[in-house]
Amino acid sequence: MKQLKYGLVSLLAVILIMLTGCSKDTISNVKSSYQPEAMATIIKGRTNADKLKYKLADGDWQKAKVNSGAFIISVSRNNQTQTVQLKAGAVTKKTVVKKATPIMALSKFVMTYEFATQQNPTALKLNDTLTTTKNLNGVIAKNDNGQIRAIITNQQLMGLTLIAKNSNLKTTKGLNEFGSTLGTLAGVTGADAKKVLKQFAKKTKDVKNGKTTIDTIESKGIKFDVAFSNKNIYVYVTH
Repeated sequence: MKQLKYGLVSLLAVILIMLTGCSKDTISNVKSSYQPEAMATIIKGRTNADKLKYKLADGDWQKAKVNSGAFIISVSRNNQTQTVQLKAGAVTKKTVVKKATPIMALSKFVMTYEFATQQNPTALKLNDTLTTTKNLNGVIAKNDNGQIRAIITNQQLMGLTLIAKNSNLKTTKGLNEFGSTLGTLAGVTGADAKKVLKQFAKKTKDVKNGKTTIDTIESKGIKFDVAFSNKNIYVYVTH
């Protein structure tokens, strides 16, 4: 009898071990689709797997960091709907990030911006090789005071980010350069530059201590979202 009891206990232990080892990997809390956001859409989800990877359309698999069961994936703006495939072990899940509207063709932006800076020479100057760029998520203008970053897809300008150091905005030169660049970007992208600068000055003046963003400024379909950090100010320009 003791042998039978011992045998049953051993069998149950083996079954429990097998069931534990065969627990299925899961991917949860992922929406079926996402709207484009600012410079990138953030996909958040959960998994019980130690590792998770993802890929966009026919691209290469990339690793997503899993922290206490949570993961975050960033998908840049694109003028095409992007299918995102997630994989944890043998489990897969798909979602889509919907296409965003381009600001304008890259060639038109470069030509118009360069003409505008002839009239407004204090604005940041674009990189010389920009006209031949097909796809880019990086810097297109830079000096010691700040920079402009762009997302370019199939030679379409999808988004811009103007970044300036807070310390430089406390100087007359730095403030003039920032205002000149922001006004130039606003006018070139089709917004009302005077309205944008006026709203920017008003909204940033009213920012309370501890607040890191202001309400979106919109003019003629072009949106300007502003964020603050301890070191920099960020202005995101999208359509």
